Amino acid sequence: MSAKEVLAPEQHPPGKGKNSLLLLAVALLTALPLWLYQPEEGEEAFAGADNKAQAQITQIAPDYQPWFKPLLEPASGEIASLLFALQAALGAGVLGYWLGAAVTRERLKKERAAELAAELTDDWAQARENPGKTSISTVDRENPQKPAPKPPAAALHQPAAASGQAADGDAC
Repeated sequence: MSAKEVLAPEQHPPGKGKNSLLLLAVALLTALPLWLYQPEEGEEAFAGADNKAQAQITQIAPDYQPWFKPLLEPASGEIASLLFALQAALGAGVLGYWLGAAVTRERLKKERAAELAAELTDDWAQARENPGKTSISTVDRENPQKPAPKPPAAALHQPAAASGQAADGDAC
């Protein structure tokens, strides 16, 4: 059954019109300033702050000499803009990678904690069902960070008297 069959022609999913209006508003807020801005005579439309600062310094102190010159001068303003954009993209990539790794690390810690809690809950439930027959040992003595291996599922569900032998973890 398709979505068209489920929804009658006069019914629309909630919020669909609002999403379209928000998308149109974002597009207009992005594009309108670019169309409406008119630079003054002799001014570049999108000159950087460096050019404006240099013009102000030249106006305030005409005989000012910079302390040093750049090692590499871009051939044009477009190349300088490209290098700036590449630098911003690289920084955003590093930041995004770090953020993704941190979120994933926290999620995995929570999942591991939930798994350990579930194992401990299972062990406690088993001890309550079979008092005196089950020892609760979820920690390996030589490596306390690693949980001890669980006995096979068949050994957990068979009573020790019925099988004729003690299951792993049973007290003798």
